[in-house]
Amino acid sequence: MVHGRAMTAAASRLQALYRAGDFAGVIRAASDCSPGAPEYAAAMQLSGQASVRLADDANAAICFLRAALNPAMIQSAAQSVCLFNAAVSLRRLGQRAPAKYVLCCDLLLASRRGAHRSSPLLLADWLHDAPDVQRAVLALASALPELRAECMGRLLPLLQRPDSGATMPLPTVRQEIGGVATADSMLSVVVCSHRDAVFARCVSECERAFDGGRFELIRIADAQSMCEGYQRGFQQAKGELLVFMHDDVELLSPEFGSRLRQELEHCDLLAIAGATRFDGPAWFSAGPDFLRGSVSVPRSDGRYDLYWASLGVERMPLAVADGFFLACHRRVVDTIRWDAYPIPGFHGYDIDFTCRASRAGFKAHAAVSLQVAHASEGVFDDGWLDASKAVCARLGVGPGPAAAPRWVSTVADSRAEAALQFDRVVACVNSAPGDVHALLRSLEAGSGDASLQDNGEITQLLQALSGVTGAASTGSMDVQQSGTRAPTTRV
Repeated sequence: MVHGRAMTAAASRLQALYRAGDFAGVIRAASDCSPGAPEYAAAMQLSGQASVRLADDANAAICFLRAALNPAMIQSAAQSVCLFNAAVSLRRLGQRAPAKYVLCCDLLLASRRGAHRSSPLLLADWLHDAPDVQRAVLALASALPELRAECMGRLLPLLQRPDSGATMPLPTVRQEIGGVATADSMLSVVVCSHRDAVFARCVSECERAFDGGRFELIRIADAQSMCEGYQRGFQQAKGELLVFMHDDVELLSPEFGSRLRQELEHCDLLAIAGATRFDGPAWFSAGPDFLRGSVSVPRSDGRYDLYWASLGVERMPLAVADGFFLACHRRVVDTIRWDAYPIPGFHGYDIDFTCRASRAGFKAHAAVSLQVAHASEGVFDDGWLDASKAVCARLGVGPGPAAAPRWVSTVADSRAEAALQFDRVVACVNSAPGDVHALLRSLEAGSGDASLQDNGEITQLLQALSGVTGAASTGSMDVQQSGTRAPTTRV
């Protein structure tokens, strides 16, 4: 208790000096603070702010870096604030490479504790002359829920530029997704369809998508409900891998069958769109922070709307999914069954099946490499609402805040252009971690700038930051605390 009162008293004295406008006094008082003291990180942060007010950016950068490297800041959002402020001070000193380096470190640490909202966006702005790396930064930052929509909103138009594919190899299945353990497995596709013309187009889609692979297409033309039809189709299916899809979908991605098989190596159940949290009545009702995946919708004029809830940078298990296209291993339906709780009609079957599968321990993912267009954007009428509420009541799922999904969208002029746009995103996401680490290495070399050689303190702190960033990427967060004190004059 005495220790806590001492920390509060020391912090209060610094804050009082700062409020009084005695910025030099803040810096002097902070310099007397021992690096092992509980208030050290806060003292350094306030000293950095005081230094900024005195236009002493060298001292500000040092103080902010020392605060960020203090063990009290590790895995704290306040660390990102300190790194952002340090980068801005370095930039004002003309230290462009070190400033970018600090923000790059912040981005790589962000998966553990979030990021100052402006940090990844400022780094992207500073990389305007390196479009490939700029796109990589935006892709990686889109994994942060608080930045997802803004980063996607900036990235997707960049990927539509005519020159965006010039240096970006489009994804190839074997290189980008994984092995081929399921390549020889029979694939059974089950479709409930009573419309002959629509089903004929569905046949063409499957023949194109699964060309060269072993598959069977099972039509249930007289389904009494989606659950009854899918269970009946499952009982006829011979495949170890199963697809349950609507009859009005288009399978747009090239090598669709190979991509599907290889994505199923990493999960039990695969959807095109879903949510990592389930609040009712719809799969998207938990809100945009929890949505994953992408959906394409064909227009009557031949164009396509492409909608993204996420880019797939982070692979988090889904709690629920949309049912217009679901793929899974046979063991999932063996265990869960479509008719375990018969649901009348053609609504609610998807949230029921995918939620029960997730709760049973099956790993559900939103596809990263598969683009599926759905000719319907959904019918959310009273029948849908009644069915969904009944399912949610049985599952014990409460209502969520979202009335509709929130997407970031683009438009493609044709089916081929839609597939190309989507694959540019896939390629960018796949290469983003490597590109950002390569940026870090190049900036690390540039941070040994001759103009920094006269400031050993900043150089040492940047080296320590390198160690923290490297430790985070290997799972070790041990940080050695320096015993030197912050300088009180311009360095």
